[in-house]
Amino acid sequence: SKANQLTQDFEFRDKVQFVHTRLPSYVPTVKYNVAFSMEFLYYLSDSELTTFFSLLHSDWLTDNGLLAFGVDHYLENEDCHNWSTMINTPMLLWSEHKWNEVVRNAGFTVLHMWRAAKSESSQEGTLAIIARKTNAAEETSDENECKSSEKV
Repeated sequence: SKANQLTQDFEFRDKVQFVHTRLPSYVPTVKYNVAFSMEFLYYLSDSELTTFFSLLHSDWLTDNGLLAFGVDHYLENEDCHNWSTMINTPMLLWSEHKWNEVVRNAGFTVLHMWRAAKSESSQEGTLAIIARKTNAAEETSDENECKSSEKV
């Protein structure tokens, strides 16, 4: 795959694995330290995405593993509200708070949530979230608050 080609000169290529598969039904045979997604998650239905976050927590990530993702299609980014109609494809249009809530409800602690690459024009930027897999005993009410900043 292209991702594997890009890592050929990468110093740690033997420690990096890319999986090209059909989501959200794929269940890995090993657990990973990091799961990353960009511009994919909002194409899932509400129930598929909620289930997928739970599967990432239970089946994909090691203890304290990280989930990092970015979405441009979210409620506060008004420039994206017509995308679904333009390309005739269903897309979730969740608020920043809803993204945070669903990630937390799947068992993650949101470490940082921000709008990356926000421009001076009307673009609100990419909603970026980094979350850590936690056990229920580790969570505190302070960690579960909706945290957001607009810094890059």
